[in-house]
Amino acid sequence: MTVSDFFDSLVKRYSVLVIVLLMSIFAIFGIFRLGVTVVLAEDYEVGVESGDWIEYELNWSVLPSEDYTVWVRREVLDVEDTVVTVNTTHRWSNGTVTSEVKEGDIVEGTAAPMIFIPSNLNPGDSVNIEGFEAELIDGIVQRTYLGIERTVLWADFSQKGFNIRIFWDKEKGVALEIHHSRIASEVVTAQGITKVVETNILDSGSSDRDSGNNYGFLGIVTFIVIMLIVFVAFLVRRRRVSSKRRKRSLAS
Repeated sequence: MTVSDFFDSLVKRYSVLVIVLLMSIFAIFGIFRLGVTVVLAEDYEVGVESGDWIEYELNWSVLPSEDYTVWVRREVLDVEDTVVTVNTTHRWSNGTVTSEVKEGDIVEGTAAPMIFIPSNLNPGDSVNIEGFEAELIDGIVQRTYLGIERTVLWADFSQKGFNIRIFWDKEKGVALEIHHSRIASEVVTAQGITKVVETNILDSGSSDRDSGNNYGFLGIVTFIVIMLIVFVAFLVRRRRVSSKRRKRSLAS
Protein backbone atom coordinates (compact mmCIF):
# COMPACT_ATOMS: atom_id res chain seq x y z
CA MET A 1 0.00 0.00 0.00
CA THR A 2 1.35 3.44 -0.93
CA VAL A 3 1.37 6.44 1.42
CA SER A 4 -1.42 8.01 -0.63
CA ASP A 5 -3.55 4.87 -0.35
CA PHE A 6 -2.90 4.75 3.39
CA PHE A 7 -4.14 8.33 3.95
CA ASP A 8 -7.11 7.75 1.66
CA SER A 9 -8.08 4.78 3.76
CA LEU A 10 -7.71 6.84 6.93
CA VAL A 11 -10.00 9.53 5.59
CA LYS A 12 -12.58 6.93 4.56
CA ARG A 13 -12.47 5.14 7.90
CA TYR A 14 -12.29 8.15 10.15
CA SER A 15 -13.91 10.87 8.07
CA VAL A 16 -16.15 11.97 10.94
CA LEU A 17 -13.20 12.28 13.30
CA VAL A 18 -11.22 14.24 10.70
CA ILE A 19 -14.12 16.63 10.17
CA VAL A 20 -14.54 17.16 13.92
CA LEU A 21 -10.82 17.82 14.30
CA LEU A 22 -10.72 20.33 11.46
CA MET A 23 -13.82 22.11 12.76
CA SER A 24 -12.22 22.32 16.21
CA ILE A 25 -9.04 23.83 14.78
CA PHE A 26 -10.95 26.37 12.69
CA ALA A 27 -13.10 27.24 15.71
CA ILE A 28 -10.02 27.85 17.87
CA PHE A 29 -8.44 30.11 15.26
CA GLY A 30 -11.79 31.87 14.78
CA ILE A 31 -12.04 32.58 18.50
CA PHE A 32 -8.44 33.79 18.56
CA ARG A 33 -9.02 36.16 15.63
CA LEU A 34 -12.25 37.42 17.21
CA GLY A 35 -10.41 38.08 20.45
CA VAL A 36 -7.78 40.14 18.62
CA THR A 37 -10.48 42.11 16.81
CA VAL A 38 -12.30 42.87 20.04
CA VAL A 39 -9.13 44.20 21.66
CA LEU A 40 -8.33 46.40 18.69
CA ALA A 41 -11.88 47.71 18.53
CA GLU A 42 -11.68 49.19 22.03
CA ASP A 43 -10.77 52.62 20.66
CA TYR A 44 -10.94 54.91 23.62
CA GLU A 45 -8.53 53.59 26.21
CA VAL A 46 -5.90 55.66 27.97
CA GLY A 47 -2.42 54.23 27.59
CA VAL A 48 -0.68 56.41 30.16
CA GLU A 49 -0.95 56.12 33.94
CA SER A 50 -0.55 58.42 36.90
CA GLY A 51 3.15 58.98 37.46
CA ASP A 52 4.15 58.61 33.80
CA TRP A 53 6.36 61.40 32.49
CA ILE A 54 8.08 62.33 29.26
CA GLU A 55 10.65 64.99 28.37
CA TYR A 56 11.29 66.52 24.94
CA GLU A 57 13.91 68.70 23.34
CA LEU A 58 12.99 71.06 20.54
CA ASN A 59 15.59 71.49 17.80
CA TRP A 60 14.85 74.48 15.59
CA SER A 61 16.10 74.79 12.01
CA VAL A 62 14.19 78.06 11.55
CA LEU A 63 13.93 80.04 14.79
CA PRO A 64 10.65 81.76 15.68
CA SER A 65 10.79 85.53 15.95
CA GLU A 66 9.46 85.44 19.53
CA ASP A 67 10.71 83.51 22.57
CA TYR A 68 10.50 79.81 21.88
CA THR A 69 10.47 76.55 23.81
CA VAL A 70 13.69 74.52 23.96
CA TRP A 71 12.64 71.79 26.42
CA VAL A 72 9.31 70.40 27.70
CA ARG A 73 8.39 67.96 30.45
CA ARG A 74 4.90 66.49 30.76
CA GLU A 75 3.93 64.50 33.83
CA VAL A 76 0.64 62.66 34.22
CA LEU A 77 -0.82 63.50 37.63
CA ASP A 78 -4.14 61.69 37.39
CA VAL A 79 -6.20 59.56 35.01
CA GLU A 80 -9.95 59.10 35.32
CA ASP A 81 -11.73 57.35 32.46
CA THR A 82 -10.43 59.28 29.43
CA VAL A 83 -9.69 62.47 31.36
CA VAL A 84 -6.01 63.11 32.08
CA THR A 85 -4.48 65.74 34.35
CA VAL A 86 -1.03 66.80 33.13
CA ASN A 87 1.62 69.08 34.60
CA THR A 88 3.55 70.69 31.72
CA THR A 89 6.86 72.48 32.31
CA HIS A 90 8.46 74.63 29.58
CA ARG A 91 12.02 75.90 29.40
CA TRP A 92 12.20 78.93 27.13
CA SER A 93 14.93 80.35 24.94
CA ASN A 94 15.32 83.34 27.31
CA GLY A 95 16.14 80.99 30.22
CA THR A 96 12.81 81.23 32.04
CA VAL A 97 10.85 78.16 33.17
CA THR A 98 7.06 78.02 33.37
CA SER A 99 4.73 75.30 34.60
CA GLU A 100 1.01 74.69 34.18
CA VAL A 101 -1.40 71.96 35.32
CA LYS A 102 -4.18 71.22 32.87
CA GLU A 103 -6.98 68.68 32.71
CA GLY A 104 -8.21 67.38 29.36
CA ASP A 105 -9.89 64.51 27.56
CA ILE A 106 -7.81 62.37 25.21
CA VAL A 107 -10.86 61.57 23.08
CA GLU A 108 -11.66 65.26 22.60
CA GLY A 109 -7.98 66.02 22.06
CA THR A 110 -7.76 68.53 24.90
CA ALA A 111 -5.25 66.65 27.08
CA ALA A 112 -1.93 68.20 26.01
CA PRO A 113 -3.01 68.61 22.35
CA MET A 114 -1.01 66.55 19.83
CA ILE A 115 0.77 64.73 22.65
CA PHE A 116 -1.83 62.29 24.03
CA ILE A 117 -4.27 60.23 21.96
CA PRO A 118 -6.22 57.03 22.76
CA SER A 119 -4.03 53.94 22.90
CA ASN A 120 -4.01 51.09 20.37
CA LEU A 121 -5.55 52.99 17.48
CA ASN A 122 -4.84 51.97 13.88
CA PRO A 123 -4.30 53.60 10.48
CA GLY A 124 -7.56 55.09 9.28
CA ASP A 125 -8.76 55.90 12.80
CA SER A 126 -9.55 59.53 13.55
CA VAL A 127 -7.90 61.60 16.28
CA ASN A 128 -9.03 64.94 17.65
CA ILE A 129 -6.51 67.70 18.34
CA GLU A 130 -7.62 70.85 20.12
CA GLY A 131 -7.36 73.86 17.81
CA PHE A 132 -7.34 71.71 14.68
CA GLU A 133 -9.81 69.60 12.77
CA ALA A 134 -10.02 65.85 13.35
CA GLU A 135 -7.20 64.04 11.54
CA LEU A 136 -6.82 60.49 10.23
CA ILE A 137 -3.87 58.32 11.23
CA ASP A 138 -1.92 57.72 8.02
CA GLY A 139 0.26 54.73 8.84
CA ILE A 140 2.06 52.44 11.26
CA VAL A 141 5.81 51.73 11.39
CA GLN A 142 8.55 50.40 13.66
CA ARG A 143 10.89 53.09 15.00
CA THR A 144 13.53 53.18 17.72
CA TYR A 145 13.43 55.73 20.53
CA LEU A 146 15.92 55.83 23.40
CA GLY A 147 17.27 52.50 22.20
CA ILE A 148 13.84 50.83 22.37
CA GLU A 149 12.05 49.63 19.24
CA ARG A 150 8.41 50.67 19.31
CA THR A 151 5.37 50.36 17.10
CA VAL A 152 4.32 53.91 16.25
CA LEU A 153 1.46 55.56 14.42
CA TRP A 154 2.00 58.63 12.28
CA ALA A 155 -0.12 61.37 10.75
CA ASP A 156 0.63 64.21 8.33
CA PHE A 157 -1.58 67.29 8.19
CA SER A 158 -1.52 70.93 7.14
CA GLN A 159 -3.94 73.28 8.85
CA LYS A 160 -4.15 76.93 9.88
CA GLY A 161 -0.68 77.81 8.66
CA PHE A 162 1.03 74.73 10.12
CA ASN A 163 2.59 71.66 8.51
CA ILE A 164 2.83 68.85 11.06
CA ARG A 165 3.91 65.22 11.17
CA ILE A 166 3.46 63.35 14.46
CA PHE A 167 4.69 59.92 15.56
CA TRP A 168 2.70 58.42 18.46
CA ASP A 169 3.56 55.29 20.40
CA LYS A 170 0.72 52.90 19.51
CA GLU A 171 0.45 51.16 22.87
CA LYS A 172 0.85 54.20 25.13
CA GLY A 173 -0.85 56.79 22.91
CA VAL A 174 1.84 59.44 23.48
CA ALA A 175 3.77 61.49 20.93
CA LEU A 176 7.45 60.57 20.63
CA GLU A 177 8.39 62.86 17.77
CA ILE A 178 6.80 65.90 16.09
CA HIS A 179 7.99 67.67 12.93
CA HIS A 180 6.42 71.12 12.80
CA SER A 181 6.66 74.22 10.66
CA ARG A 182 4.72 77.47 10.66
CA ILE A 183 4.05 79.24 7.39
CA ALA A 184 2.90 82.81 6.78
CA SER A 185 2.41 84.19 3.26
CA GLU A 186 4.10 81.08 1.84
CA VAL A 187 7.21 81.77 3.95
CA VAL A 188 8.41 79.38 6.67
CA THR A 189 8.57 81.49 9.82
CA ALA A 190 9.42 78.68 12.25
CA GLN A 191 10.48 75.07 11.80
CA GLY A 192 11.75 72.38 14.11
CA ILE A 193 11.58 68.86 15.49
CA THR A 194 10.34 67.92 18.95
CA LYS A 195 11.67 64.55 20.11
CA VAL A 196 11.62 62.52 23.31
CA VAL A 197 14.91 62.60 25.24
CA GLU A 198 13.88 60.96 28.53
CA THR A 199 10.80 59.11 29.81
CA ASN A 200 9.59 56.34 32.06
CA ILE A 201 6.64 55.60 29.79
CA LEU A 202 8.28 53.23 27.31
CA ASP A 203 9.43 50.90 30.08
CA SER A 204 6.17 50.76 32.04
CA GLY A 205 3.88 47.80 31.37
CA SER A 206 4.88 47.15 27.76
CA SER A 207 6.66 43.84 28.22
CA ASP A 208 3.96 42.51 30.58
CA ARG A 209 1.18 43.19 28.11
CA ASP A 210 3.11 41.77 25.20
CA SER A 211 4.03 38.64 27.11
CA GLY A 212 0.39 38.17 28.10
CA ASN A 213 -0.62 38.16 24.45
CA ASN A 214 2.24 35.79 23.64
CA TYR A 215 1.19 33.37 26.39
CA GLY A 216 -2.38 33.39 25.09
CA PHE A 217 -1.23 32.59 21.57
CA LEU A 218 1.21 29.98 22.88
CA GLY A 219 -1.63 28.31 24.79
CA ILE A 220 -3.73 28.06 21.63
CA VAL A 221 -0.86 26.62 19.60
CA THR A 222 -0.08 24.13 22.39
CA PHE A 223 -3.72 23.00 22.48
CA ILE A 224 -3.75 22.46 18.71
CA VAL A 225 -0.50 20.48 18.83
CA ILE A 226 -1.88 18.30 21.64
CA MET A 227 -5.04 17.63 19.62
CA LEU A 228 -2.96 16.62 16.62
CA ILE A 229 -0.82 14.29 18.74
CA VAL A 230 -3.93 12.69 20.24
CA PHE A 231 -5.45 12.32 16.79
CA VAL A 232 -2.34 10.64 15.35
CA ALA A 233 -2.04 8.39 18.40
CA PHE A 234 -5.69 7.40 18.01
CA LEU A 235 -5.17 6.54 14.35
CA VAL A 236 -2.05 4.49 15.11
CA ARG A 237 -3.84 2.62 17.88
CA ARG A 238 -6.85 1.88 15.67
CA ARG A 239 -4.56 0.68 12.90
CA ARG A 240 -2.77 -1.66 15.30
CA VAL A 241 -6.08 -3.00 16.62
CA SER A 242 -7.36 -3.55 13.08
CA SER A 243 -4.13 -5.30 12.15
CA LYS A 244 -4.37 -7.62 15.16
CA ARG A 245 -7.98 -8.44 14.37
CA ARG A 246 -7.06 -9.16 10.78
CA LYS A 247 -4.28 -11.53 11.88
CA ARG A 248 -6.60 -13.30 14.31
CA SER A 249 -9.18 -13.68 11.58
CA LEU A 250 -6.62 -15.17 9.22
CA ALA A 251 -5.29 -17.49 11.96
CA SER A 252 -8.73 -18.79 12.70
